[in-house]
Amino acid sequence: MKGLLLTKKPRQSLCPLILLLILSSFVYSALVEAFPIQRDSLANGLVILTTEDHKLPMVEIRAQVRAGSVNDPKGKEGLANLVCRLLVRGTKKRTIEKINAEIELVGGELNEWTDKDNSSINIRVLTKDLDLAVDLLADLLLNPTFPDSEIIKVKKEVVSSIIRSDEEPDEIGHKAFFRLLFPNHPYGHPVIGYPKAIDSITKDDILDFYQRYYAPNNCFIVAVGDFVFKELKEKIENKFRDWQSKKIPELAITDQALPVKPKVKIITKPDVNQAYIFLGFLGLKENAPDLFPSRVMNFILGASALSSRLGISVREKGGLAYDVGSYFERNLYPGAYIFSTQTKTANTQIAIDKILYEIRRMRDSGITKEELEKAKKFYTGNFPLTFDSFSDKVNLIARIERYQLGLDYLNRFNDRIQSLTLKQVNQAAKNHLFPDNYILVIVGNLTEADVKLDNVDWVKEE
Repeated sequence: MKGLLLTKKPRQSLCPLILLLILSSFVYSALVEAFPIQRDSLANGLVILTTEDHKLPMVEIRAQVRAGSVNDPKGKEGLANLVCRLLVRGTKKRTIEKINAEIELVGGELNEWTDKDNSSINIRVLTKDLDLAVDLLADLLLNPTFPDSEIIKVKKEVVSSIIRSDEEPDEIGHKAFFRLLFPNHPYGHPVIGYPKAIDSITKDDILDFYQRYYAPNNCFIVAVGDFVFKELKEKIENKFRDWQSKKIPELAITDQALPVKPKVKIITKPDVNQAYIFLGFLGLKENAPDLFPSRVMNFILGASALSSRLGISVREKGGLAYDVGSYFERNLYPGAYIFSTQTKTANTQIAIDKILYEIRRMRDSGITKEELEKAKKFYTGNFPLTFDSFSDKVNLIARIERYQLGLDYLNRFNDRIQSLTLKQVNQAAKNHLFPDNYILVIVGNLTEADVKLDNVDWVKEE
């Protein structure tokens, strides 16, 4: 075969492309077919989602509670994160030392984290230790004791982490951007919270949050790996059947409005040797009707620091930054659409001008057919690679369940990308790009006098 290819030189440049397309199609089809998602539930409302994968003698199992920082009470920012961290600090059956020892003994991994919409506990073990993983997961969720000594420790850890992050220009700008974008919305505060809020949280606050949101009908379990579904379900049912369902409080979330004109905040840091720029608007939620055309639009505009319009303008041609990009933060409620870069202080103005120019050009003129085809090839070729590992699969299944994307999401992905039209993508640009209603935060050694922007509201430092 190699000899044939080498002797037909006029076709040589075409064959690798054809082969790539054939292989991409095959790999996509094979991965999707090999990645079936089975969904079931217990009588108490606990949902179980699984994918069997017997290539390795390993299982990754996650319990995800539908409560994150969006559920934090005002003045208690960081409570959801604190509760989740404390789940692994002691139960009625296990001390923190015993929890750590059991996981270490079998060479497993135990992790917990909170994001805006969720709190999760994730365990990875060898197949032979699956019974331990299920028992431990149930114990952590059903029997936490929230020891006083651990509450003190975790609160100190969290506050120290906040203080450290508040010394980083990138974190400073990111937090300020979200406060401006979401002034009356829980997405406006960091998941980890604020020091004063953390200090004010009591054990009663922790117990109240746990009692409100930790219930089987507000939780789901995802498992991927070397197991048989029927056997795994029996194990889960044996450990979780006594967990009582309850009515979960509904959130009253106020829709955010665009600012009448741009809001700009400069945070002056004389010791910072470059400008950190955060610009953006309200975005979309994960299950938005125009999610797919919006993602393709953003891929063309700013998803790649090298090949996107922003990458070419700001980095390749302008030489203004090593990294520039944009992304949608997609959550349960509309999140942020963020454009960010770092540049020399002297280049701040031109970098902002170029970003706004490309945003306006995309909104007003749209994309080309060639750009659309390139984006389609990227997404259909890259998508299978995003769920290569067990962790990737768990993450994707959890996202499908949490945001109600549908169990056929994998099978529909390729077709939904390929069926996109110029009109749909250009409409997404008009729906989500607001060059006259943006939020802009700049962190660096500069002041308002160093940035020339017309018809904006300047927000003073807090």
